[in-house]
Parts: sequence; structure tokens; C-alpha cells
Amino acid sequence: MYVRPKEFTAYTVELPDTGDLEQLQSDVGDSWSLWWNRGTVYALPHEANTELPGSSEAQLAVGEHLGFVANLINAALPRVVPHYKAFRNRPFTFLGNKGEFVAEIRRKLPNAPSALSGFTIRPRYALEAKVIEPAGEPFIGMFVTLSTRYEIGSELQELADAGIPLVGLDVVRRKPAAGQRRLVGRIERLDGHDVVLSESFDGLSRIAASEVALEGSREAFATCLKAILGTRYEIFEKERQRLEGDLLGGPGIDSPWRTPSTTAASIKLPRCRTASIRPAPSRIRSPGRG
Repeated sequence: MYVRPKEFTAYTVELPDTGDLEQLQSDVGDSWSLWWNRGTVYALPHEANTELPGSSEAQLAVGEHLGFVANLINAALPRVVPHYKAFRNRPFTFLGNKGEFVAEIRRKLPNAPSALSGFTIRPRYALEAKVIEPAGEPFIGMFVTLSTRYEIGSELQELADAGIPLVGLDVVRRKPAAGQRRLVGRIERLDGHDVVLSESFDGLSRIAASEVALEGSREAFATCLKAILGTRYEIFEKERQRLEGDLLGGPGIDSPWRTPSTTAASIKLPRCRTASIRPAPSRIRSPGRG
């Protein structure tokens, strides 16, 4: 990553106890980026005409505060990559807009059951700026973690009607409230419009079936798809492995390397100072547009 200028204006607050940082962040909300290091909070406002009580203005050298700069980059990622909706901000994690595996495999299965439409496997990307300290001069690198996300959106009764044994599988909330645990517990049986739980994390014995879905685990996928596809499950699984291998394996040793996008992103600093942040030329694969 290249960051300019060499200095920028920020604010500092003496805060010896890290236990007070959470309260300070709660007080300022999303209007400031805060980063704590060795008894000092380094802060940068996201908006004009906002104050941080007890703070002092400071000129910071980029090279001496790479941890703070990396924190600013991570805070800015959800804003500067607007065409992806993040489901986690730290690290900035999002799903690819294209390349859904199950839909692609369905096209190769003649007379594929409609029940497959409730299953998805999508590429998942996590971006995070970190300070790298090799033998030479430290610098900031952007790390891209590539994986897949499995989801089962079908209604539980629909799955049961398809002959899928649901006993022992875990369920998650479809729309958890803020601070609410997503994983609910393990299915004992369906009882009308409710799910009776054999185990749960919040002491629940049952929950409305409409509020939950099967957890998208590999085990749940295999259990469901073996029942839905029967002898064609092996065809599905081989194709899934191929697609996932192509996604996660990267180019072969003799394949040409792909270069990432060089579109610049910007973080606005106080007094019209701007840090321009863009990927340095490197031999890594870019997630592209999904």
C-alpha cells in the first residue's frame, strides 16, 4: 500500500487503561476512528465540526504510526467498496456477487429437484490491512482471505417433506437482533409450527420454525443433499469440489498471475489533508466484482 502524505493531522487522548476505550468508542459512535497504543488513543474524525473531549491536535508521521494508518484503512473499507454489502466490518467481509456454486451445478444435473434452490455456496472475501515487519522497513499490506459460505434458506417443513432427517442438525436465527446469538440449538423434532430443541444455548426448549433455518454446515449440506439427490449426490459433490478447488486453489505454477485492481481509495483527513491509499503492484489474485 502507498500512503501519502508523509504526515497528517490527527488527535490524541491519554488513556492508560484500555478498559475505558470501549466506553469512549460508545460515546463518539461512528463519528471517530479510534486506535489505542501504549496509553494513548489516536483519533481521526469522519465528519467535520465534531469534537473529542480531552483531545489534543497532533502531527503524525505515517512511517511512525503504521498501526494507526492500518486501522484507518480497515475502517474505510466498507465505505470505499460500496458495491459489496459487508456482513462483518472487522475484518471487512463480504460475499461475491457472482459464482454461486449450487446454481451452476444444477444446470449440469438433468431434472434437478426444485428443493436445491434453497441451497447456496458463494465465495467469501475478507480484506484486512496489517503492518508487516520483515527484516527491512515495516510497511502496510492488504491481506485477502478467500473462503466459501454455505447457506440453507429452505423452510424446515419443506426439508422434512423432502425426506431429510432433521434430527440432530443445528438451527440458526434468520434475523438475529443486535447482540443476539445466531446459533440457536439442535433439533429434536418438528411440532406443528415449532421446532423442539434437544439442546440450546439460551435455555430455549422450542422456537417458531419460521424464525430459524438449518445452519449451513458441511454436515447439514451433505445430510440434506444426499436425501434430495440420492445417487446423483456423488456427481454434485465432485463438481462442488472442482469449483471450490478452482476458487481456492489459485493459478497453477505455470499459469499467468492476475494483477489486482489499481483503483485508488481515499481517507479524508482534517484540514483537507488526504491520504491516498491504493494497492501496490503485487502478484495476488483480486476478488474482482464477485
